[in-house]
Amino acid sequence: MLKSLRKRWAIYGVGFYHVFRYSPKVENGELLIVHFDHLGDVCTLIPAVYALTQNYRITVTCRPGLELIWREFLPMVDVVPLQKFVWSPRKLKGEQENVFSNSYEGVIVATITPYAAFYSSLVHAGNRVGLVENGRYFRGSRLLYNVVYNAKRDEHVRARFPRLFSKAIGMLIRPEKPPVHTSAHKSRTILIHPGAKWKPRRWPVERFMRVARQAVSRWDVTCAFLVHESETDLRDYVQNHADLPGITLRLTRNADDLLDAVKSCEIFIGNDSGPVHLANLMNKETVVLWGPGNYHRIHPYGENNDILIKDIECRPCRQYQDDDHCQRGENTCLLSISVDEVLAALEKKVEKLGL
Repeated sequence: MLKSLRKRWAIYGVGFYHVFRYSPKVENGELLIVHFDHLGDVCTLIPAVYALTQNYRITVTCRPGLELIWREFLPMVDVVPLQKFVWSPRKLKGEQENVFSNSYEGVIVATITPYAAFYSSLVHAGNRVGLVENGRYFRGSRLLYNVVYNAKRDEHVRARFPRLFSKAIGMLIRPEKPPVHTSAHKSRTILIHPGAKWKPRRWPVERFMRVARQAVSRWDVTCAFLVHESETDLRDYVQNHADLPGITLRLTRNADDLLDAVKSCEIFIGNDSGPVHLANLMNKETVVLWGPGNYHRIHPYGENNDILIKDIECRPCRQYQDDDHCQRGENTCLLSISVDEVLAALEKKVEKLGL
């Protein structure tokens, strides 16, 4: 109760006071992007921010650890990770003095949370533009924005982010992937990502292993399983069942490890999760196994993507209500995808790359 009251005071009291007091009209060509979402959303936002860098100086504030991703693709952007999500203006300004001591032509909030709105209210900015979805204004955060972009639920982020930015700069931008350095040497590595933040987004790891065994038997390739060190169930399974030469485990601890792993592969196979969006951003040939997520809102774009998806009436699922089960309880959307279908998609990628 006390925590809830503190948040309400931060938004309705402190936040509104700061908006009233710290809204100077400046035209200095500087924009602040507030984005506290996770890896997949970062990778879908980067092409839109890259387009902005053609005419504006950009600062991005993000979740800790993800500054490595931003700096990898947009070295011209000033990236400031927020280490602690606190509701105290004094503590925030002390941690990110370089953000709060500056003035911006505009602050654009690309995360739909009350905290992101509160953070933006503390910034010296002439214009505050926020994102909402289906008219939901999230506990008063609308009061802290001059302008909002009201996105439809199924609007793809490729359209959503440019329309949000247009509210701040007065023109529609065209998202563009930033240039990525590619090596002329072919690693012949297929990177397999069996994980996902929510278990119902995972195609069974046993099936991924069957794909890997077939791949190293049919073609001159190696298969590396990409697993975060916290995913001990996947780590143990791969260690116990990688029984053919050419099948290995690649553990990651942070974004740096993830970047190195994705850079090293020729083909990426995985579930709907952050790493598949990173692979797409790097223009890797990808095979995506799509489960309960909102396909229309966030599926990867580009000719390098082959998305395996089954029509099912319960998609998008109400996620995260149960750690281990989807709303329907059967995970039909993913279990309907066969090993043979994945191998057929993989074969096309192998032939395309001449592996």
